[in-house]
Amino acid sequence: AHRAFRLLPALISFLGVYAIVELTADVLGDRSKGIIGYTVLAGFGYLKDLPLPFDVSLAIGPLWTLAVEEQFYLIWPFVVYALSTRALLRTSGALLLISLVSRIVLANTGFGTGPLYSMTFTHLDGLAVGSCIAIWLRSPRDATRLIRVLPIAAGLAPAGLIALRV
Repeated sequence: AHRAFRLLPALISFLGVYAIVELTADVLGDRSKGIIGYTVLAGFGYLKDLPLPFDVSLAIGPLWTLAVEEQFYLIWPFVVYALSTRALLRTSGALLLISLVSRIVLANTGFGTGPLYSMTFTHLDGLAVGSCIAIWLRSPRDATRLIRVLPIAAGLAPAGLIALRV
């Protein structure tokens, strides 16, 4: 609820100003294209990061990151409630793998970098790693182990990025 009270006023203001400007001045040509309603719907529905069956304005492009987070925060509490700690760790690991495989497959099948970069399922790795860390930090034994492993992981991360780039 606190997150909604913090984000919704800015989102409503942003989409309201967009709609008013486009309806009155058609600065981006969205009124001519007939996509203002679709754009506002995609913005309010946190759908900017998904492939949609209709066009939306480039004006809401930056909302993709908010959409990824909101979709995760809407679904994840139910997953946490329904699963044991062990199952939650496995699910987080699966999400990490799905994210990596999705990016590799989409990149090699001609998907554009925009959709590839901004889709929820290609950005689950950071959220999944954060979930794992939060779970591990709840246990003193796992937290100690995590503190020992983090410097190693941080050292290996650049090598992984280089390997992905090559």
